[in-house]
Amino acid sequence: MEIAKMRHLQKVRITFCSNGFNLLRTGCIRNCTFMELLDDRHHNIMKMKKIKVFHIAITILLASLGASAQGLVFNDSIKSQFFNNYDKAEVSRAPLPSNFSLKAYTPYVHYQLGSECVAYSFATAQTILYAIAYDWRDQKYISNNSFSPHFIYYRNKDSDDDECMKGLDPFKVTQDVIEHGMAKLGDVECPDYYPCSMEQRLCNYYPPNYASDLSNAWRYKLDDVFLIENNQQLRNAIALSRPVVIGMQVPESFRTAGDLWTPKYGDSPDKGFGHAMIVVAYDDYKYGGAVQLMNSWGEEWGNQGFCWVKYDDLQKFVQFGLALDKKIGRYEAAAPDSIPQQNKYSELNEPSKDKLESDIKLGVKNERGPVKTDYTTLIQKDNRPKTE
Repeated sequence: MEIAKMRHLQKVRITFCSNGFNLLRTGCIRNCTFMELLDDRHHNIMKMKKIKVFHIAITILLASLGASAQGLVFNDSIKSQFFNNYDKAEVSRAPLPSNFSLKAYTPYVHYQLGSECVAYSFATAQTILYAIAYDWRDQKYISNNSFSPHFIYYRNKDSDDDECMKGLDPFKVTQDVIEHGMAKLGDVECPDYYPCSMEQRLCNYYPPNYASDLSNAWRYKLDDVFLIENNQQLRNAIALSRPVVIGMQVPESFRTAGDLWTPKYGDSPDKGFGHAMIVVAYDDYKYGGAVQLMNSWGEEWGNQGFCWVKYDDLQKFVQFGLALDKKIGRYEAAAPDSIPQQNKYSELNEPSKDKLESDIKLGVKNERGPVKTDYTTLIQKDNRPKTE
């Protein structure tokens, strides 16, 4: 169909598939009907609403663009820079627990926009660190206090990356978040941009508050990263409550992963494309030994946005691993020889409504003082366009 004819279309169908985000692109999106899934901590409400969208071309990694939509830029030169500038992760002499999970401290799984997987992974990993430090266990509340992927992407993208499709160099991002820090999602994307609003997205633009966001970002500097080279270091990092950002060469079969991703016959890293994710758990007995990944392809991918990968398969396809470290308030990372024992892999119970409302009213102690704005009504679980 010619572009001229497309401009006359009143609606554009946006289809979500189990293998990711498939957008029937028109180049000009006008009035679209979206399904919004709202989570009110008691039940889910499916709600139809009309949204006027400004010429948005929401393109997601794997959105029928194949390997050209890489979100991770990685090569031997970047690998050497990591090894020349950062230390390898320690390995405990104490026995590790057979399983350990940080999943209870994760925010909502949103769809990355464009090739933002590296930015999404760093922002989400830092969010997990803060949730652990202050024992936030309510997913809405964690999401309300999450960090901004756009701040990271905007600062580290190529100057000619107008469509946010070229991806990021993880070494450059690592240096930036250690030296300059991160901004909060509530100060950048919210309340006017995705994922707080479906009316417009941020890419080659930053809201007028960039100077103040940069000034405040130093409060949220990452302290250090540790290089992960093997399964022992990876498990040790998770047991120390350090989320691990990884880069993988994922093949086509990764699109249709379920609770467990198993490479198909003929899959190889050479046939894959670069993608960044977060390791949030490991279990020596599940599937014969596996790690759990948090992805950025929405909740329709994998098992509600997560999947398990066997140790051997991860070792084959992984490019790098970075254990993030941040000293926050009263929280100090456990010493390698004093790893806490977690009896069984399980999710923590959600706190009571009264406690959650009390926390919001009083303001959780953090480095910027009490929470001033409650974005939980804006940052919705699974906030995404839906099929009509």
